[in-house]
Amino acid sequence: MSCACKNTGNVQISNREEQIYRDVFNMFDHDPKDGEITANELRITMVNLGLSVTISESLDIINELDHDQNQKIDFNEFCKMMGKHHHHCIEKDCRQVLIDDLQRAFHLFDLNGNGFICKDELREILIKTGEQDVSEAEIDEILKLADTDCNGMICFDEFVRIITHE
Repeated sequence: MSCACKNTGNVQISNREEQIYRDVFNMFDHDPKDGEITANELRITMVNLGLSVTISESLDIINELDHDQNQKIDFNEFCKMMGKHHHHCIEKDCRQVLIDDLQRAFHLFDLNGNGFICKDELREILIKTGEQDVSEAEIDEILKLADTDCNGMICFDEFVRIITHE
């Protein structure tokens, strides 16, 4: 499916980047996956990820990104925001910006702080991000894809590989 996301201002994005944007967007658009992120959906997802956000703060975020002023972020508006981040990334050392972002995300997933994401942590974060119906087989499959050293856990390097598809 093609969208206006392909050209976000002066920044072109690849099909892989668009899919990553879509996956992240879908983490927030979970009730009822209607193609728009409301302030409440944004707040719930951010709180589930361990961030302290009020409904007023999440509404401020929505209003900043909401170009058509309907109090929701659609996928194209989300892509424009991501494109601005992408453009900022190009101006800096893009790889380092990505690694910094991924380290922050990894620490949100690594609930016990031991440097690994185990099966229970993976299940918990999937549920917190709206994947309530995820089966044990699906969790095992994700773990199998990511866990290249077969120790039953995902380390940071494996996390980077699975997220960036490298």
